[in-house]
Amino acid sequence: MSTDGEGGEGLRIGGVVSDSGAERGGLRAGDVVIRIDESGIGGFEDLVAALGRRRPGETARVVYLRDGELFTAPITLGERP
Repeated sequence: MSTDGEGGEGLRIGGVVSDSGAERGGLRAGDVVIRIDESGIGGFEDLVAALGRRRPGETARVVYLRDGELFTAPITLGERP
């Protein structure tokens, strides 16, 4: 998953790596991640901190906005490059 910047609450996804946990969980470029489990996401640092507390193979509950609608997806984390 890559991001294309911050704005307000959440972090907009700039791109999703093929065959990644994010892709398998249904995330797409343009979605705005606003929460991972109980951690609010207001910017890139929040995303790094929330994911840094988890290990590859764990599942995180990602709450995101797409076209003004709120969605929740379980995302199984993969190995970090």
